[in-house]
Order: sequence, then structure tokens, then C-alpha cells
Amino acid sequence: MEQPYMAGDVLALDTAESLESAEAHGSPEAHSASTTTLRATPKDVARYHRAIFLRCALTFGTMALCHFGYLPIWVLLVANLVLYPEIYLRIHDIGHSSPAKRFGWVARFVPISNPIWGGTRVFATIHREHHKNLGTDRDPWLPYYTGHPLRALFFNFIEPEYSFRAFVRQEGVDRELVLNVLFNLAGLVVGLCVFQWTYVIHLLSQRVVHMVGIFFFNFYTHRETLRESAPIGTWERAEELRPVLPVLRLLWGKDTIDGLIYHNRHHCLGQQHIPVQNYKHLVDTRAYTHFHDEWPITAIKKLNG
Repeated sequence: MEQPYMAGDVLALDTAESLESAEAHGSPEAHSASTTTLRATPKDVARYHRAIFLRCALTFGTMALCHFGYLPIWVLLVANLVLYPEIYLRIHDIGHSSPAKRFGWVARFVPISNPIWGGTRVFATIHREHHKNLGTDRDPWLPYYTGHPLRALFFNFIEPEYSFRAFVRQEGVDRELVLNVLFNLAGLVVGLCVFQWTYVIHLLSQRVVHMVGIFFFNFYTHRETLRESAPIGTWERAEELRPVLPVLRLLWGKDTIDGLIYHNRHHCLGQQHIPVQNYKHLVDTRAYTHFHDEWPITAIKKLNG
């Protein structure tokens, strides 16, 4: 059986305990073997890094062309709408596929105008806690999928800052984090000084796309409906969205949309390390954490205090 990564490696929970729990909840006999073959390869991880870099460069280049009058500003809005979601998806995939010490500079700093404070390391560390503590008061992502949908939408808008705060409270501040923040601040200052209001429009449009996109990946996938009183869990949305899947995949790509419609499979114990292109090969074992035996739930389980 594969050995878990040492402490400090930012990966999803892929331990012997997780696999045993998944098997105990009714997953197939060859569950651990089959998921091992579905892991991201080094070529996959390199491709995720390239996708982040190229999409960051394309959105920035579009912003520069708009600023100097070569393109109308609406093209920048469309570029961010279409290109930005996969950047966030690949941050997610890298965080699940590689230990932090193996992140390339693109994953460490994420050169996007909308600051991902602390880069992939901050995201992955806090996201790991989300997987571990889904549906409990120890889940740092709780505000992203609980309460009224408008409240959750706001917290998804400030997700980079809220996750950064959670990381600092959990891990403290180190040299890497300081370098990340300085990089983000320098990018903001230079962008505002050089591109002025065009940069503000670029930044805000990316943040709005970020907010709406991850609202669907957080609230829509973890609540039965979009109502405040809806039960909490994780739902597959393939059938619900089937009529519009061709259009959604045309706009945002197959991987991004599969990440949305098969999000439930990704949450199963022993499966969080599988990259998005292989979600369709997974099964929903309904074993999402060690804290709940039955899903969905109607109330958050209190573990603190």
C-alpha cells in the first residue's frame, strides 16, 4: 500500500485509513487499486502548470490590448469569463496532486491579476481541511456553502482573503508566505500605475468570475437546492445539467465542467487525490468524512468546544 506523504506536504487525504473507510462504506473491491491507477502523472501536473501560465498570460495580454485601444473593453470581460475558471481548477488539481515542496513557481505565485494570496500552498492547505471536516464546525470553508446563498456568495467573493486568514491562523507566517504576499502587492501596484482604470476593470471582472464560479463549486455542489434551508452534503449534477452540458463544455472545457458535475465523487475518502479528468471513472461511496455516517445532513456537527 502506498505510504502517505510526510507532514507538511499539501495533498488530499489518501491514507490507508481513508481507503479502509471507503471500502467499509461499500466501494468496489478493487477501489484502492483502481484509484491508484487514476492518479495524476508528472506530465499531467506539468500540463496544469502550463495551463495556469498560459491563461494568466492571455488574460493579462487581453487587458493590455484593451488599455492601448486595440480591443474594446468587453473583450476583456469575455476573456476573463472564459479563461479564468480553469486557472482556479488547475490550482485545485495541483494542490491535490503534488506536495507543496514540488510546486513550480507558477503554482507557488499564481501570476494572475486577481491575487491568490499565498498561492497554491494556502489554497491546498485550507482545502485539505475542508475535505477532512466537511459538514462540521472545523471546516474552514463552512461560510462558502452554509447559510443563505447570498451570504455564501459574499464569502466566495472574499475567498482568497478568507482562506489566507485561515492559513495564517493555522500555520503562521513564514518566508514563503511573505514572498507570496509581496509578489501579489507588487503586481497590484505596478498594474494600477501602468494600466490604471483598465486594470481595475480587469481585476474586478476576474474577482466576480471567481465569486460566481466557486459559488457553484461550493454552494451548488454541497446543498441539495439553492435554498437556505436545503440539506448539506455533496450532489452529482450530471443529469440535472445534461441539456446544457454541450454549451458549458464548449465555453469552459470538459475538465472544468466535470469538476462541477462529479464533485461528489471527488469528496469520497480515498479519492480526493484523483485529478478532475478522471472523476468520471470514480464512484460515489457516500463516505465523505469520518464524522458523519449518513448524508445528507440538516445541521453542522459541532466538534469544537
